[in-house]
This record gives sequence, C-alpha cells and structure tokens, in this order.
Amino acid sequence: EPKYFRLSDSATRFYPCATDNCLGGTFGNATCREGSKGALCQVCKDDYFLAATTQSNDEQTLVCQACDASSLVTNLFVPAAIGTAFIGVAVSCILPATQQRWLALGQWLHLQ
Repeated sequence: EPKYFRLSDSATRFYPCATDNCLGGTFGNATCREGSKGALCQVCKDDYFLAATTQSNDEQTLVCQACDASSLVTNLFVPAAIGTAFIGVAVSCILPATQQRWLALGQWLHLQ
C-alpha cells in the first residue's frame, strides 16, 4: 500500500512512511521511490537529496530528488540567497554606522 512500509515479506504490520518515498508493494528497497532506500524509504541514495515539493492540490510532499543543476538552484541557491539578503539588511539596521544611513535615506524619501 502506498505510503506504508513493512519490514519483511511475512510481516503483517505496516508502518507509515514520514516521506512520500514509499510506493508500497512487497518488501524492501523495491517498494521505495527511485533515489530512496532503507527502512521506511527515508534514506536518499548517493546523488539524491530530500526535497519538499508541492503537488497540484497544494499538498507538500517529501521525496528524494536527483542532484542536478536545476534542483540545486531551486532548492538550495534561491533560499540561501534570500536568507543572506534578509540577514544582511537586518544586521545593517542594527549597526550604528549604517543606522544613520538608513535614517538619512528614510528622511530623503519622505522629503521627495
């Protein structure tokens, strides 16, 4: 059954998967989505990483995706750039030397 995993062919107990890597089936890695392995399909294979994706019904899923250039930019670079910019602006507002510049800019914007 999709999104469930069992530990052996003879096991009667099914465990819910925390990710969407479980495809269901008989047992073991054969029941895992491509790029994932291990118990409950929670480990991404080499050259794969765990990524949050949004489905058409706005439901988020966690699946192992291949490490390629487009995945790297979308899942790592863009959030890192936004976070770095946010931290830079926040820090510059705190430092006394730049506080004066921000105040001057604010006054200039209000006067124009």
